[in-house]
Amino acid sequence: ALLIHLVSYFFEINFVSGFTLIAAIFGLVLYLYGFDITKKVAFPVIFLVFMVPLPQVMIISISFKMKMMAAQVATSIINLMGIHAVRDGSIVYLKPETSLTIGSPCSGLSSLIALTALGALYAYLVKMSKTRKIILFFLSIPIAFAANMLRIVLLLLVGFAYDAKTATGPFVHGFLAFLLYIFSIAGLIIAGRMLSWEKKR
Repeated sequence: ALLIHLVSYFFEINFVSGFTLIAAIFGLVLYLYGFDITKKVAFPVIFLVFMVPLPQVMIISISFKMKMMAAQVATSIINLMGIHAVRDGSIVYLKPETSLTIGSPCSGLSSLIALTALGALYAYLVKMSKTRKIILFFLSIPIAFAANMLRIVLLLLVGFAYDAKTATGPFVHGFLAFLLYIFSIAGLIIAGRMLSWEKKR
């Protein structure tokens, strides 16, 4: 694993390099300290998976699919709210003079990775059965997606109420990006409390 890591690092194949580095760390801990210590440090080492960069081609592919889906879902939600919106690719037309483009940063891929990592850490630290920990971890995925959808819908509402320039400005866009993480953390805490409450029953 260490040899593959060094070769991958030399040729700048970061995806392979990252995973083989984690495998090498596992191997070294197992060799030097034995199975018991390896078992205790398993989560911190596995957690390093979230530092491994995805291949650029995979990022482009996933991000494109996610932003298209986000644009479609957000447009449907806006229409259900009584606001006429039309989607053309990743562009959402709200008014004849107002349109917003759902770009790659709004796809939610970066926040999904970050919040999945946060969900893994929270599930590891909270006191509950392993089954409930796994459930809580996987719940972080729809929670992150829902929070991102809420952010996009709010951006569209701002664009409809004011204009595209206001919606995409640094204040509104930055503030809603901050709210994305607040909503997600709150969702994780609520999910954790519900699972713990069910356990106490």
